[in-house]
Amino acid sequence: MYPSKTYKVRPLYSVLYQVCSELLSDKKNILLKSLLIQQLGVDRTQELSLFSFNQLITKMVHDLKGNLDRSSYPEVKDNVFNQDRFKTILKEFTDLHGPSSVLTHITFRVEEEVVNTIAALKHKTLGDVIELAIANYIVSCEDDIYKLILQALYSYHE
Repeated sequence: MYPSKTYKVRPLYSVLYQVCSELLSDKKNILLKSLLIQQLGVDRTQELSLFSFNQLITKMVHDLKGNLDRSSYPEVKDNVFNQDRFKTILKEFTDLHGPSSVLTHITFRVEEEVVNTIAALKHKTLGDVIELAIANYIVSCEDDIYKLILQALYSYHE
């Protein structure tokens, strides 16, 4: 087991990560699995059993690093945050909860290599890297996953 590492992110990203983690979990609870089977079918639900909570952030950071290897941090950030998918999610969350500058903690247990990659990608804060990695994943994920994320946000209340 790796030591825990905590990052400060805005609440939207904590919620988005939780939703993605549950949708893509390799250990879904019975209720979620049943609901996904109703919406997506058995085969697609099984295909979405991909990651543990900590493996998902590793994938997200790896994907972000791949984009940053081809473009600058500001270009990737602008591209991600100007995507219609992300604008829709931001609007939905802000409409329900208002804008928030208060940071929340999100904790992962990942390999030292991932921690070092996050530190190396840092532009302003480590949390910004986590936020961009989550947003980058969401704007590039498959349509059915995106629709489920959006559906979860429509129903999300703290």
